[in-house]
Amino acid sequence: MMLVLLLVGLLALPADPPGRARILVREEAGQWSIHAVFDNSDTPAGTLQYRLEVRKSGASGTSETSQSGEFETVPGREDTLAVSSLNVGEGDRIDARLVVMDGDRIVDEAIVSCTLPYPCTGMDP
Repeated sequence: MMLVLLLVGLLALPADPPGRARILVREEAGQWSIHAVFDNSDTPAGTLQYRLEVRKSGASGTSETSQSGEFETVPGREDTLAVSSLNVGEGDRIDARLVVMDGDRIVDEAIVSCTLPYPCTGMDP
């Protein structure tokens, strides 16, 4: 009986999203960058839209940037949508949000918040 309930519960789980938005935070030679990425597992080929918003705040002040646009996607491909470079110091905070849309419908979104240098959710392994 317990096994049947477990299997029914697994069948009721939502399916994986057809595409996955990711934000990668990378550091190289003292320069930090935010990479907006869309992994298309099985979203039909076509045109999608994205918006990347990045906010940096700390002792050196606050800055905000946003990038948006359209991109063509096909199943099985990883698309880098935008890259934003930042000059940050230890203790600065980064907040980033990526939204991928198909018209008015949100396909997926990703949010990263961190205080540098670490830990930072969304860090590229």
